[in-house]
Amino acid sequence: MRQDAKVNSGPELGDPARRLVRGEPVVAKVLASTIEELALTGLEGLTLERVAARAGVNRTTIYRRWPTKEDLVLAAFQWMAAEDELTWDTGSLRGDLEKLIEQATAKLFAPGTLSLIRTLLGSPDESPLAEVARCEHESRRQLILDMLDRAEQRGELRTDIDKELFLDSVFGMLFVRLVFQRVQPTKEFKERVLEQLTRLAAPISPKTAPRPTHTRAATPRLAPAKKAKARRARQR
Repeated sequence: MRQDAKVNSGPELGDPARRLVRGEPVVAKVLASTIEELALTGLEGLTLERVAARAGVNRTTIYRRWPTKEDLVLAAFQWMAAEDELTWDTGSLRGDLEKLIEQATAKLFAPGTLSLIRTLLGSPDESPLAEVARCEHESRRQLILDMLDRAEQRGELRTDIDKELFLDSVFGMLFVRLVFQRVQPTKEFKERVLEQLTRLAAPISPKTAPRPTHTRAATPRLAPAKKAKARRARQR
């Protein structure tokens, strides 16, 4: 069977519901090459010809499946998202957070990730790429919220915590540090993030709970004239 015939068999990867079927190495090579080219040129400079050259396939192989570079980038995004594994359950909140931090830092430093983020931020809200990105984000977000629910059931998560905002703080912290401040994801950095998050999430014990402060009622002060009058009355 010719190489390009193998690539063109099966459902279209441009379909948002499509997931890469294992055993399609040529398709995977094309999509990986798309991400690599996107990292070098951005969406504006991306061409199907350059992707074909990097992947070592005929350009008609790509044109038949993905007629436009937007279709190709959409398929590459879905393929990269499908590689994520968020179904772990280590049995502890700390273990789950450690896995989450490891995967998030690895993903942010993966080739082409930042270019994909820039492409997503620059795409119109109604575009297919933006719509798929929203669906992927929500599905992964729900998996992590389920992880936090399990931690709460085990008594490892404070009951008054806002899980949505806590999750935002996890990714916000990593994004600011790793992307904007260019901090390297060293073991020490990841341990520091993990310690901070576990402290924020830990249930408040009676010993550490803030005690209510009781203030004495202020004694009403008398005006100077009334003070003198009261003093003379006591002297009589």
